[in-house]
Amino acid sequence: MRKLLFIILFSSSLIIAKAQNQAGSSTNNATTKAPQLVIISLKITAAGNQYTVALTNNKIINGTQTFGNTGKNWIENDFIGFILDAGKQTLDTIVVSQPLKVRYEYPKDDGSIGSKVVNLSENVVLLRFKYTATMKYLRVAKALGNGELMMIDTLELNQSK
Repeated sequence: MRKLLFIILFSSSLIIAKAQNQAGSSTNNATTKAPQLVIISLKITAAGNQYTVALTNNKIINGTQTFGNTGKNWIENDFIGFILDAGKQTLDTIVVSQPLKVRYEYPKDDGSIGSKVVNLSENVVLLRFKYTATMKYLRVAKALGNGELMMIDTLELNQSK
């Protein structure tokens, strides 16, 4: 009986030690750097044909999902953010679709759907994109009707967490 009790006690302590060892190794794997995102609040203001942009907040968080249009497909009145490194070389591009225009839809009396576009003088937009340690600046431009870009400003990104 003593032998059986000793074997059970010894076996259970081995099982517990193995479980603790596996938990410790999974904790070590968790210390590898998780993918990160930059979230930026950008205030865009218009006064006639003059535009200003201001970085109101920026934060680096853990995560992988980005939202919005990344790439180089833009149309008139879109705002484009170029993520730049210290040498002001482009690392990434994000397109904000017409942030100073809001479209409202409403039911008409005849049963169809009507819509109205309202021009805003200012708006705050949220940009989300993959974080890399080399990013240093955000250059903002506005797409013109002729396919050209009007550069507005280049803002320094604070690398705060």
